Amino acid sequence: MLAALIVVAALAWSGLWAVQAWIARSAIEDWAEAQRAAGWEVSYSDLDVGGFPNRVDVRMSDLAVANPEAGWAWEAPFLQAFRLVYKLDHFIFAFPERQVVSTPEGTWQVDSEGLRASLVLRSGTELGRLHVEADSLVAEDEEGGRTEIDDLRGAFDRVEDTAPIYRLSVAAETGLGDAPEDGGTRDPDIALRADVTFDAAPALDSGPVRPVRIEIDRAEYAFEAARLRLDGDVDVDGDGRLSGDVSLLAENWQALLDEAVDDGRLEPDAAETLEGVLGLVARIRGSSDTLDVGLRLEDGAAYLGPVPLGQAPRLRF
Repeated sequence: MLAALIVVAALAWSGLWAVQAWIARSAIEDWAEAQRAAGWEVSYSDLDVGGFPNRVDVRMSDLAVANPEAGWAWEAPFLQAFRLVYKLDHFIFAFPERQVVSTPEGTWQVDSEGLRASLVLRSGTELGRLHVEADSLVAEDEEGGRTEIDDLRGAFDRVEDTAPIYRLSVAAETGLGDAPEDGGTRDPDIALRADVTFDAAPALDSGPVRPVRIEIDRAEYAFEAARLRLDGDVDVDGDGRLSGDVSLLAENWQALLDEAVDDGRLEPDAAETLEGVLGLVARIRGSSDTLDVGLRLEDGAAYLGPVPLGQAPRLRF
């Protein structure tokens, strides 16, 4: 009798796994077709489903996803996803060591070690939380520009049940920040904590969503002996332009301007103008090396008091 019960239970479990494996395969195929119908390009050479008996494991080979209209694309030799049979809303993703990411600004080859992500859904398909980590991440553009970070930790968690508000937290090391003189624990070279309100909750079965408000509690970047810190609240219009008030604290800010010029993010003439204006403000505030000011953003334009500083970065979505 016991043996018969064991056989029945094993068959039932096998049937459950088979159904979930079929659902997983069908969901991916349906998602790909839906994206193609929406104008995206989605392709892969193979779709394998395994993991019996306790997991549903998916591996997509030679994966390419692109949004031609927006100019975004991603290519990877494979993508792996893992889920326990009894946890329908929790997924673990493992990424290859090399990927290619294209944006309207250019194309990057991304090499990584230990890049993985954890995704938890709510209400079926809505994003509940997304956590990402990597031991190292190196992005190189077509012109040889290189960005390298270590110990990346990122989190994107829903914080309100009744509104699509998510908390974004990021910490990473670039190796460019100075270590503490007393030998103590150093702060991350990159640190971000902000609450982002969207026009709708991000979901697997919906189109792109856009941020409408960003409340920045902490945004920091360290470069050698320089450190930049931002906080403030901004609204985002339909074109990605920012409006709001931001506080800026920059230590050894001249080095940050030099770095922006060297990286091609700021024209030398613009940097010279900014250095003159900001240097005057810093001296008025009492220190030529430390800048502590409030910036006003209005429809994408940045102002220091009544003085226009140019266009702030525009969000693309």
